[in-house]
Amino acid sequence: MFRFSLSEAWLMGYIVIDYVVFMFLLTNLIVCYIYIIHVFHQVCVYVNKHGNCGPHLDQTKIQQLPDHFGPGPVNVVLRRTVQACVDCAIQSKTVFGFLKPDHRGGEVITASFDGETHSIQLPPVNSASFALRFLETLCHSLQCDNLLSSQPFSSYRGNGHSPAEHDQNKSDKRKCKILYCASILY
Repeated sequence: MFRFSLSEAWLMGYIVIDYVVFMFLLTNLIVCYIYIIHVFHQVCVYVNKHGNCGPHLDQTKIQQLPDHFGPGPVNVVLRRTVQACVDCAIQSKTVFGFLKPDHRGGEVITASFDGETHSIQLPPVNSASFALRFLETLCHSLQCDNLLSSQPFSSYRGNGHSPAEHDQNKSDKRKCKILYCASILY
């Protein structure tokens, strides 16, 4: 059993929920306090609205997504993120086909195609790293590797590169141009 103080749990990025259960023992009239601490892993998934969304997702629908899902419990964030991918699909049936059914009690994803509503269970999630690996695999299948991340994307518009990378590229081009001009002069 893990034991954390509330401050340690907070610093480690967990949500701590305290429940106080009062049990009255009628025979002794003693009040017992039982503290049950539930620790849930949290995750936040960021959406790159300016990157390549691949051949299966609609760029217009991607633009309408929130900038991030979470922070929140990993199972909730995973469900919302995967459901968003299905909802942004050009062909829901195709994207839905990339999901493998799992009957161990995970979150449910739904999609409407062929005149029916279909549902599939995701694998149960027990850690942020599992959720992020699952999303990485899904994005690879959807051919949109830079669509989702556990780190925020820059607001710079262009191929998913950061402004720092953009500035570095411009600086490198200027250096080459200056070196070229200098070599002509000598």
